Amino acid sequence: MSVKLVNPFDDKELLNTLKEFGFDLKKDIKDTELGQSGYNELMQDLSFDLENCKFGAKLHQHENGTLVAYKIRHKDSNRSIGKSKAYRIIYIVYLTEEIAFICHIYHKVSGKKPKSDLSQSEKDNLNALIDALAQQEE
Repeated sequence: MSVKLVNPFDDKELLNTLKEFGFDLKKDIKDTELGQSGYNELMQDLSFDLENCKFGAKLHQHENGTLVAYKIRHKDSNRSIGKSKAYRIIYIVYLTEEIAFICHIYHKVSGKKPKSDLSQSEKDNLNALIDALAQQEE
């Protein structure tokens, strides 16, 4: 299954929904010091991975099976940091529509707020976001 990546910045309603659940991509880009060109590169690389069925680690799947959250690692070319210590991209896939969108980006060791993993609160918010999006689909 090939999945198409859509840019959340093209959908204001989606960005607002993400913010309601504690995910702010504009802030993520600022905190990771990714910048617009870095974000565009990240989108291209993730799009390539999705087209080639490289999804990363599954974080949560809605009980109806139509929505899944994944975490994938991405290199930091600007700082010459490999995947193991660089960006983490959290994204959601609509399996029925074969589309995906990024909901959160963080850096493991660099940027303004590096972190090694999602907090429990972020994991809970991600699960709640997936449940809310699944209800919108019904």
